[in-house]
Amino acid sequence: MSLEQQPLLPFGPFRLDPGRRLLFRRDEAIQLRPRVFDTLLVLARKPGEIAPKEELLEAVWPDTVVEENNLNQNVLALRRILEQHPEDGVRIETVARRGYRLIAPALEEVPSPGAAPAPVAAAGGKRSLPGGAGRRSRRSCHRSDLASAACGPADLGRALDRRPALEDPGGGDAG
Repeated sequence: MSLEQQPLLPFGPFRLDPGRRLLFRRDEAIQLRPRVFDTLLVLARKPGEIAPKEELLEAVWPDTVVEENNLNQNVLALRRILEQHPEDGVRIETVARRGYRLIAPALEEVPSPGAAPAPVAAAGGKRSLPGGAGRRSRRSCHRSDLASAACGPADLGRALDRRPALEDPGGGDAG
């Protein structure tokens, strides 16, 4: 199958288009440098799984000897792009001495470029967003969830109330 015929690879609010070698965040096209794109392509093909460093190096730089630092720079560039919106929950995790893993929330309905998301009528005549966005959950919100859209305003207050109190180790004298 040629690159032009490969399906889009969705993760979180992103879609990777191997044929056009573009990354989309919702309807915004993001141009990546060729080797950075290739790095993301390997990670996006196995979301949640570890992509060993050796596999990434061979896929991105076939038949070429490069230092691991080249891969580190590609991952850094991807982190700057993917983690620019922490509320998306997309990140690249380093697995020490093994490789990298693309972490993304459950796939959301991402409209094709140029299309506006349309609310969907739910049972009872209430309007909801595709993919259940805006739906409240009964689960408790934890401090680690505060940056995600999974917490509502009431959850935020409860989570902040559970924070440990800050102590002044210096006995109160700042000077």
